[in-house]
Order: sequence, then C-alpha cells, then structure tokens
Amino acid sequence: MKEAVFDNSFEPVVGQYYYLWCAKMVGTAGHVIHVPIINNLHADPEIGKITEEHYHVDGRFVDYYSTWLMSVKEGKTNAVVTPSYKAEDGYNFQKLVIRKLKCKGLDTGVKPPKYAKKYWNWYKKQVGKEVKNNRCPHRGENMLIKENTLVCPLHGLTACKKTNKIISI
Repeated sequence: MKEAVFDNSFEPVVGQYYYLWCAKMVGTAGHVIHVPIINNLHADPEIGKITEEHYHVDGRFVDYYSTWLMSVKEGKTNAVVTPSYKAEDGYNFQKLVIRKLKCKGLDTGVKPPKYAKKYWNWYKKQVGKEVKNNRCPHRGENMLIKENTLVCPLHGLTACKKTNKIISI
C-alpha cells in the first residue's frame, strides 16, 4: 500500500521520512534534483514582487542538492519554484513528482525581512480575519500548529489557536 502524501495537516517529526511533492529540476548537463515544495500553485501580487505563479520551497525537507535554489540563512529561504522558469545555464522545471524525503527541521523558511513593506502592509490587513478548520484565510493552506498558535507555511500568517483569528507578530 502506498503511503499518503504529506499535506501540512500535522507537524512532521524531524528525522522521519515522508512522501511529498517535489519539483523535478533538470540541469543543462542532465543532472536531476528534486526540490521539496508546498503543493499550492499561486501568485502573490498583493504581497510582493512575485506575480508569476509559483510553489514555495518547503525548508523542512531541503537537502544538499536543493540548496542551490535558496539562500538559507538563519532558517530563511523565501525561495519559490516557478514552473515557467527556464535557465540557459542552470536548472529547469520539468514536472511535479512525489519523493520520499527526510524532515530536516521544523521551519518552512518563510521569514520576510523587515524592509519588505508591501508584505508587512498586507499582513496588517489580515489581522483579525478568521481561520476556519485550521485553513489559512489567504490561500486555504493547512496551517501548522506551533504551541498555542497556527502558522501558515506559505506566507507566515499567524493565528491564535483559541480565537482562530489572525494576530500581529
């Protein structure tokens, strides 16, 4: 029996293996890497500069071969995979595949910098919105449970678990 694909409905355990969606990326020399993603294709013109549809890289499952895509610094990745991206001298998106990967940590990597004014202005407008069935009111993604809060793995919206309302962070 095939195991279910990880869907963010629970927090993974560091060191455990999970089946999850990955972007298969192929280099110009034919080298293949699989970049773990949160399977929610979307665009965010209301948040920042990325207006193209993209997947967020899931920093919890990032390995050595997929770090080329991101600048991992203090758990921050903010990296995305854009299906339409074609590099002349790098890796190109091919398709989505399911791979079994090990959980490396509990941080998805979404940490917008303080100077990202468009993001923070957008976040302020989300405060007070209701979370229903542990799903983010922005894109409907399953929110992660961290202590007494709910956190969206895509854009970091944080809600109080008791009130189910987005709170300031």
